[in-house]
Amino acid sequence: MATLAELLGRSPISIQKVTVSGNPYEYTIAAVNPATTAVFVGGVWKNSSTSSGSHAAFLTNSTTLKVYHSGISGTDFDRDVYVVDFGPMVKSVQSMLVSLSSSFSASISAVNPNKCIVIIDLNRYTSGTLNKCTHTLTANSISISTNQATTINSNVQIIEFY
Repeated sequence: MATLAELLGRSPISIQKVTVSGNPYEYTIAAVNPATTAVFVGGVWKNSSTSSGSHAAFLTNSTTLKVYHSGISGTDFDRDVYVVDFGPMVKSVQSMLVSLSSSFSASISAVNPNKCIVIIDLNRYTSGTLNKCTHTLTANSISISTNQATTINSNVQIIEFY
């Protein structure tokens, strides 16, 4: 079986795993190029009785990872956050922290939608309710629709490959 690097002909410059626990909001990471780096949140689980909340993880600069918490206190959540600098594997990564409710639209730098992956970090829980989310990506804009009843902060990333 071929590896991802063999399939793509390249491999990421770096993959950093940051384990987030409780409420430290900023983490220092090894330097990355924000223009070719994406942030992925994994392994989210609830530890206490808090009934609702949301979070998003994003870069504030080349060496700082910020984790935003809303409605989450103490050690309600633990999660692993992966910071992947794709380097020459990607043409660009556009990342934005957005306030999502029922819909959101934004202008973006020009991309080829046929060569993009859109990642919407809709890590929201409300007493076990799963939120639906759809998006439309054009060359110069993104529109997002969700059944979310309240406004939450979410990290949206557009990864454009060559």
